[in-house]
Amino acid sequence: MGTVHVVDTQANEYGGPARPAHRYILEQQIAVRTSRVDTVAAAVQKTVLLLQKGIVLGGNLNQGAAYRFTGLNSIKPDMITEATRNARTAAGRFASDSGSKVGAIRQANQGIFSIAAADHSSDAAEGGYAGAFGADSSIMKTVRVVTTVEYYLEK
Repeated sequence: MGTVHVVDTQANEYGGPARPAHRYILEQQIAVRTSRVDTVAAAVQKTVLLLQKGIVLGGNLNQGAAYRFTGLNSIKPDMITEATRNARTAAGRFASDSGSKVGAIRQANQGIFSIAAADHSSDAAEGGYAGAFGADSSIMKTVRVVTTVEYYLEK
């Protein structure tokens, strides 16, 4: 629970003669960290009930529920294995087209792992804008790794 911030709308010296409908505005940030993502998602869906009672959540478009993938270390080995397998398959096609065979790995580099919303646009994949709230607002994620593998070709 964050600090409660209270604004007295009638204490505004520049407010003029018009009185706002509500005298006090209370703001507080709440952070929930849990692996029970479905429970949080269900609670977020129910926020419309609060809106019906005049309680506004996240007056700033950059606020709201943020879903972050924290299991990267558990999937890294399998992703690198698959990327290496795919690189060998691609190298095999190049080799067969040139009448060669794929030899041992000459050099390999693990690139950057990227995590984005599963439904991101091609613009977002290229570093552009990823929707109204960005990648963190989406529960579903796409995890990518770029690897560079160089093989020796043998006759």
